[in-house]
Amino acid sequence: MSIDDLQASPQLRKSVQSRIKELRRRSPSRKQTSLSTPNLSLMEDSTSTMGQRVKLAELKAHLAEERAARNQALLNNKLQEVNQLQNTLNSQTKEIISLERSFEELKHASFSPPGPSSHMGRYHS
Repeated sequence: MSIDDLQASPQLRKSVQSRIKELRRRSPSRKQTSLSTPNLSLMEDSTSTMGQRVKLAELKAHLAEERAARNQALLNNKLQEVNQLQNTLNSQTKEIISLERSFEELKHASFSPPGPSSHMGRYHS
C-alpha cells in the first residue's frame, strides 16, 4: 500500500460507510414487503438481501484489509524508530565507556606518587 492509498482511504471509507447505511436502510423495508408477497417473491427478496449482505461483508473486509495494511505500515515505521534508538543508545554507551576509561587513566596519571628521583631533585639543591 502506498502513501497515496493511505491518503485516499478516508474518502473510500466515507463512501463505503454511506453504502452500508443505504443497504441497511433498504434491508428492513424489503423484509416488511416480503411478508405479503408470494413465495417466489420471497425467494427473490431473500436472494437480493443475501446479495446485499455479501456486498456489505465484502466492503467490510476491504476496509479491514486497508486498516491492517495501515497498521502494518505504522508498525514497520515504529520498528525502524526503535532500531534507530537502539543504535543510538549503543553508540552513546560505547562513548560513555570510553570516557570512563579515559577518566580513570587520567585520574591514575594525576594522582600517582612522584618517583624518588624527582622527589630528591626538588629538595636537594
